[in-house]
Amino acid sequence: MAAIPAGLALILIVLGTMMVAIDRHEASVAEGMRSWPSTTATVVTSGLHDERRQDGTWIQFEDATFRYSVNGHEYKTGTSRYAGLRQYEHHLHYQPNETVRVYYDPAQPSSASLTNDPPVPSKVMLLIGALCFALSLPFFYISARMLRKRPHSQ
Repeated sequence: MAAIPAGLALILIVLGTMMVAIDRHEASVAEGMRSWPSTTATVVTSGLHDERRQDGTWIQFEDATFRYSVNGHEYKTGTSRYAGLRQYEHHLHYQPNETVRVYYDPAQPSSASLTNDPPVPSKVMLLIGALCFALSLPFFYISARMLRKRPHSQ
C-alpha cells in the first residue's frame, strides 16, 4: 500500500523536474537571442485578419511576411501581432516593400525575429515545477509513515 503514495510523489517529482528544465531551456534560448546578427529584410506582405473570440467579439491581428538573405540563401519569416478590436481602423506597422532589420539565429538562419530583445521568460513553468515538488512532500510523508507502521515479519 505504501507504494501508491510513493509512486504519486515520484510522478510529481518527475513532472516538476520537467517543468523546471523547460523553463531553464527557454531562458537559455532567450539569452542567446541577444547575440544574434542582423540583416536587412523587405516586407513582402502585410495585412489584417479578424478572429472571433469566445465571447462573440471580434479582434484583429496584423500579419506580415519578410524576405531576407544570409550568405546568399534567401529566407522568409512572418509575424502576427494583436492589432485591436475590429470596429476601429488600424494603421499597419509594416508596409509592402518597406525595409526593416531582422535578427537571425546564426546556427539556423531560417529562424529570425524582428527584435533581438529576448522575450521575458515566463515563470509559469518554474512555478508549476515548484508546486509539483511541494505537493510531492505529503505523499512521501504518508509513504514513510505507512512503511514504518508495517508489521515486520519474523
